[in-house]
Amino acid sequence: MKANNKYQKYKYYILKKKEIFLHGLQKSQKLGREIGPKVVLNSLPKSGTHLLESLFFQLPLMRHCGKRTLKIETQNPIESKLPTISSLKKGQFLLSHMQYHDSILKTANNNDVKIIHLV
Repeated sequence: MKANNKYQKYKYYILKKKEIFLHGLQKSQKLGREIGPKVVLNSLPKSGTHLLESLFFQLPLMRHCGKRTLKIETQNPIESKLPTISSLKKGQFLLSHMQYHDSILKTANNNDVKIIHLV
C-alpha cells in the first residue's frame, strides 16, 4: 500500500475492514466458526504474505481475524503480542512476520493454533 497522506491510509484500512467483515458473513465462513482451524500465516516481510492472504480468503471455513499483520522481532517484548495469537477463534487466520521463540510455539500449542510458514 502506497498512501500519499493520512486520508488515503485510513481509507485503505476502512475498505479492508469492510471486505473482511463482509467475507466473514458468507455461509461457509459461518460454518468455520464451529469447525474451522485456527491458523497463523507466518512469512518473511515482502516474501508473498499478500499472496498467502488472498489464497486463504478463497478457502472455505476460513476468514481473516481482522487484525493487522503481527510483527514480532527478538528485540521487542514478545509477551505483549502473545494474547493476539491466543485470541484467535475457530476458522480464523492471522498474518504475521515473526521469528522463532519458545513462548510463541507454546502459546500456539496450548490454543490449538496451526502455524504455516512461507519461505
